[in-house]
Amino acid sequence: MTLTRRTFLAPTAAILLAAGLLVVSPARPLFPVETLLDKIRSASSPAMARVWEVYSVYHARNAAFAPVLEVLPPDVKVLGAVTSDDPETSLWHPYGARRVEHVLSQDTAADLKARGIEYILVKPDVLKAWSNITPDDWFRRMNATVVQKFPLNLRAAAGTGL
Repeated sequence: MTLTRRTFLAPTAAILLAAGLLVVSPARPLFPVETLLDKIRSASSPAMARVWEVYSVYHARNAAFAPVLEVLPPDVKVLGAVTSDDPETSLWHPYGARRVEHVLSQDTAADLKARGIEYILVKPDVLKAWSNITPDDWFRRMNATVVQKFPLNLRAAAGTGL
């Protein structure tokens, strides 16, 4: 077997690309990307502001629901959620202590009570996508009250709200 320049360059390029992505990964950066982006962002470029927003949102994604956990009673074992593809794993902390159950549009208050769900996180736009029901109408149907609203930044494109 002979080693040619082409057979050497392709794997090397793949390794360098993978290593580069690992170094700047928002979840656990190995390079001070935030410091660099903060300096670049001060140039007031809309493109750099967007890069900063995306990076900062996905950097904090592993603790996206931290404000909810701060006020959630510690004895809640089952938490209901009306969400789509949000990063709910941070709600499981400490692991094994809590379960997150998705609440569906056809569920009734009796269904939720039977499943042991006392608290539900509700993303209003998911309710509208289900059946065009307003959050207030859904809360009345479930005989539920809003305990607290949280401005969560779960996606750079979508902004805040839960």
